[in-house]
Amino acid sequence: MQIVRTGGGEVVAVMQAKELLMTEAALMRYLMEFPDSAAPDSGLAVRMLSEISRANDEAGVVADRATEGLTAP
Repeated sequence: MQIVRTGGGEVVAVMQAKELLMTEAALMRYLMEFPDSAAPDSGLAVRMLSEISRANDEAGVVADRATEGLTAP
């Protein structure tokens, strides 16, 4: 994972696909172990999981489109 600061001053984590999947799995496990919304950092974990799942889905769409372009006649 690399941490990048954008021109607008935001901080962004750039991850490889395997890192993204491992992080998603770790957050799912955390939320399964601490399902109570009063658990430490559960709100943060839910928000992180939502963003990581969205990014993972977007990466899958990009990969599918790239694959379609390679297999088109």
